[in-house]
Amino acid sequence: MIRRPPRSTPKPSSAASDVYKRQIIMNNDLRTYLNEKISVLPKWLSAHLHRTAELAVKFADYYEEDIQKCELAALSHDIVKHYDNKDLINIVLTENIDCLDFELKNPNVLHGPVASHFILNYIDDNVIFESVRWHTSGHHTFNNISKIVFLSDKVDPVKVKKRPELNEVRKLAFDNLDESIIKYFDIQFDYFESNKIVIHPESVKFYESLI
Repeated sequence: MIRRPPRSTPKPSSAASDVYKRQIIMNNDLRTYLNEKISVLPKWLSAHLHRTAELAVKFADYYEEDIQKCELAALSHDIVKHYDNKDLINIVLTENIDCLDFELKNPNVLHGPVASHFILNYIDDNVIFESVRWHTSGHHTFNNISKIVFLSDKVDPVKVKKRPELNEVRKLAFDNLDESIIKYFDIQFDYFESNKIVIHPESVKFYESLI
């Protein structure tokens, strides 16, 4: 892989200084929250979060995107993956979390909306929120940061080992984000159809926005 030269971080202007400082504080608060949350997760889940975050950092560095946002979103995305579906539905209804009818009928995807709700008080950034909220299906409004988080989850080495066909996605990941995600959906849609799994409507919109 060709290594890019180190990037210099521009010094924020005086007008942006307060916003910059607030973002640092919020990111530190989120990291503290996540460290505590992840420390008590099942080992298989905490390991997945750390692998996903490691990949997200590599992709962010390569594509010259915000490394910290990618890492924090990746660490956040599955923090309630181990919750029971009934508990997820109860949280959504109790907290009045905005969800699609499809998601309420298929509560196995509710861990994204619930996780994004849990980190809401620790972020001042819509990109992190959206990356976590839609990490299962993807979303047609995703920017590169959100695409990186989405892809990092899908090509976790353990997932690729279980499904070798995802190796194609992993190989494309350092060439073109959009092409790698298109390849992922090509594979995943076939997998869903053959296993009679209903496709998330937002996945279809996301896919169509890329082709």
